[in-house]
Amino acid sequence: MLISKAARRYAIALLQIAQDDKSVEAVLADMNLIKNTIEDSRELLLVLKSPIIKLEDKLEILKQLFESKVQPLTYQLIKLISHKKREGILLEMADAYIQAYNKIS
Repeated sequence: MLISKAARRYAIALLQIAQDDKSVEAVLADMNLIKNTIEDSRELLLVLKSPIIKLEDKLEILKQLFESKVQPLTYQLIKLISHKKREGILLEMADAYIQAYNKIS
């Protein structure tokens, strides 16, 4: 998968914060969950990339899917990228985090 510069920057920043919080492994599990969830649902991917669907609707979908299943740090990043209208790079960001993790481990 081709990873955008923005997705890579978010992933590296998340990795650095996770290292400080000593939650690198937990966030890795979150990124794998996010990646698998989006890859398993073409509809979810289309919703996240759609400019027609309202931000509030996308946030509610992401909240229902991930809020109770991921670390607070991960969920805060999901909300941040959504508010910046970049929820379409969530899959790329998860891939970039996994790649960055693999480089340091």
